[in-house]
Amino acid sequence: MERAAGREDALVVRLQDAVESLYRQAEAAARALEPVAPQRVPTAPGTEPGEPSETAETPRERLRRAYRAALARDPEGADAPSPTTPTGEYNLACTYAVRTTPLGAADALRTTDHLRRAVVLADLRAWLHDDPMLAAYRERPEYAAEFGQDPLDLLAVAPFARYAPALRAWGLTTEQRIVAAPPPDLAALLGTTPEEAARVRAAAHLAADLPALPGRCDVLDVLLAHDVGALPPAGQGLPDDVAGALRSRVGRLRLTPSERDRLCAALAGWLG
Repeated sequence: MERAAGREDALVVRLQDAVESLYRQAEAAARALEPVAPQRVPTAPGTEPGEPSETAETPRERLRRAYRAALARDPEGADAPSPTTPTGEYNLACTYAVRTTPLGAADALRTTDHLRRAVVLADLRAWLHDDPMLAAYRERPEYAAEFGQDPLDLLAVAPFARYAPALRAWGLTTEQRIVAAPPPDLAALLGTTPEEAARVRAAAHLAADLPALPGRCDVLDVLLAHDVGALPPAGQGLPDDVAGALRSRVGRLRLTPSERDRLCAALAGWLG
């Protein structure tokens, strides 16, 4: 309960900060616009002089115009308030990430710069990998270079990580060697129970079924975390939550474009 309450409090603070930041930007943009004089209709018999017409600009329309003007301007122009919190930095990063299509190199660098200052908050560091507003940024090389994760090796994946020292000591550093070890021998070498040794071998079997490409151990890590013990038959996709987790993980790996394309092509049949 305390952990949930802490997350709720943090979310409230982030929302307050985001609202205040957006309000300041819209307010500054509105001040920069020339005042709009309401249009007047000719005075008709029985009406008061100066009565505004139905076509006069409403406050909502003026705010929309101010918002469009704010998007067209440099978010860090001379009259723009500077972010004072990590959430403010994150909001500004998102502004740069979406203001042009396609996302250019200059705005991608600015997005990176502001995200560097935003990710002191762990929640923001985690969210940037899935935030829809940063989708175009994640396609840029700046994202992988700054925030990408190096692919895991086999012994960094659970359940192998728990026994990594013993596996290395006995030369069992590949899935093929782990599978080849008889279950009783594997249990003795790892100093564990036959049931646990069987679990390690089953994970190694699943690893052996994956394509031998960079990033495959991250795929294995996601599958095991979702209790997927075997790949589905050809043409049958994985559950939506598993497929979504795989796309997210693959998207954040520090791979070359060619490596990423090959891995995505190999997984396409299971991702749907």
